[in-house]
Amino acid sequence: KYGSHAVLGSITGVKIIDGELTYETYDNAKAVNLCGSGIMELICELFQNSIVDKMGNISPLSKIVRPNFRKGESGLEILVGEDITVTQNEIKYFIDSKAAIAATISTLLDLAECDIENIEEVLVAGGFGNLDFKKAIALGLLPHIPLDHFKYIGNTSLAGAVKFLLGEDQKSINEI
Repeated sequence: KYGSHAVLGSITGVKIIDGELTYETYDNAKAVNLCGSGIMELICELFQNSIVDKMGNISPLSKIVRPNFRKGESGLEILVGEDITVTQNEIKYFIDSKAAIAATISTLLDLAECDIENIEEVLVAGGFGNLDFKKAIALGLLPHIPLDHFKYIGNTSLAGAVKFLLGEDQKSINEI
């Protein structure tokens, strides 16, 4: 419900310290939504603090001060920021997406007849506001390989569109 791409005020980073949920926003603005990296960090923190289990079930018995739990239209919700909530169903959607990414990685490795241990570099593309590779690995979103094997290369589809519109790199565009 509150997911979005990274814009001014998007929650980009989440930590639970001494039982209290804290977050960072894009440009330190007032929180308006959760971008992809914010959702990923929130779920990782909730899981690592036993607030959410591997199946995505929220435990309302948690001793955490924040996030506040409340009964919403679609069941139990976690209040992340002022009126920004995450539901159990949304957490389960994230788990489904994570499973799809893991299956894709596994399939690509099988097609390439390559073992994960042989991967020297993983290029991560997208419009992430602030992707924490360590948390992505902890959740199983990215494979368990050394952190220095990952490199964030930005929003490549946007960069490609700009190059195309400006007429740059026409040879590569024609080849594609």
